[in-house]
Amino acid sequence: MSMATEVVKVEAASRQTRSEATRVAPKMPKAAQPVAVDLADFRGRFKVALAQLDVAYVGRTDAIRCLGLAILTGNNCLFVGEPGTAKTSLVERFLAHVGDARLFTALCGSFTTLDELAGPPDIQAFQRGEWRRVVTDMLPEADVAFLDEVMKSNDGAINMLLSVLNERRFDGRQIPLRALFAATNWPEVKMRTEKV
Repeated sequence: MSMATEVVKVEAASRQTRSEATRVAPKMPKAAQPVAVDLADFRGRFKVALAQLDVAYVGRTDAIRCLGLAILTGNNCLFVGEPGTAKTSLVERFLAHVGDARLFTALCGSFTTLDELAGPPDIQAFQRGEWRRVVTDMLPEADVAFLDEVMKSNDGAINMLLSVLNERRFDGRQIPLRALFAATNWPEVKMRTEKV
């Protein structure tokens, strides 16, 4: 069982425990009961994964801890640094430990469009007079996402990311995104801040 699956099961068990402490919950049918997770085993495997990264990426302990905290707490993580400092490699190697989560990755550039991140327009729906996107295997369906060179994206793509990052919403609906990881270089950050 992967770390991502176990994180979700641990959270479900934790939510159930909290709700039982504040109110009497009705008995759930047998099939819907959360699966018990061996926290000691999960903690041990998680520590092993982080230790492997510590060995492979010398001097990156803080960055590795940020990756682990982001996936456990459901937050986002942005790495900014000089070109060639293994930001992308570190995130990709960490995500290799997140087994069965739906993963979306993209290499962004100045010509990256909203269609490449959120999916192209649904032509059949458009012909019926409806507007929606085909989001299959795109960012709105992902559990975990990695956007490399994110600050090279155009303004439309970056603006779309605001509600995705802050509210976990896209096109007015909730999305399953647990954590979004991104990497960029200092020159792109400086260019963006000089625009403002």
